[in-house]
Amino acid sequence: MLIKKVLIITAIFVMLAIMVSCGEHSSVGQITYTENISLDYILSQPCNSELLYIVHEDELLGLRIEMPLTWVDNHSIEPINWPSDMSAYDRAGREGINIRTSWGGLLFQIIRHPTNKWHGIENLPPVRNEIILETGDYIFVMTWPSDVHWRDSDEEAVYRQMTEEISDIRFSIYRTC
Repeated sequence: MLIKKVLIITAIFVMLAIMVSCGEHSSVGQITYTENISLDYILSQPCNSELLYIVHEDELLGLRIEMPLTWVDNHSIEPINWPSDMSAYDRAGREGINIRTSWGGLLFQIIRHPTNKWHGIENLPPVRNEIILETGDYIFVMTWPSDVHWRDSDEEAVYRQMTEEISDIRFSIYRTC
């Protein structure tokens, strides 16, 4: 009986400690957005210490991207503008997005290739490419840039941190295109 009381009291103290430590501005929940959002907005959301990602559901690709919380105010997502000289055959069904730093430096691209036009990763441009998801209809490839994208030491520090955190990003399909 005494052990049960001690466990209940301990649980209450732990819950109180979590509530106090979350406070008004110290933790965030999972935020779904389609535009860039500010850190102030995220910090105004209810506290949930288990969810430490910001979420982007990309309508173009039907892809859900969960990025580290440190990316708030430091990134943008935009559709890829394909070259005007790209053939209709090469362009058909292929869509993509650029994930950039807040100042425009390219972090990586995600390109959705139709399975029926897929010729293998070895036929892509000679940069770092990685298949991140496959469905029956599409293959999603992450492509890293071949050069560096910053102007000064502050931007370099942010860029290096963000590139190290790319492996923390989670991808999933949230609807079929």
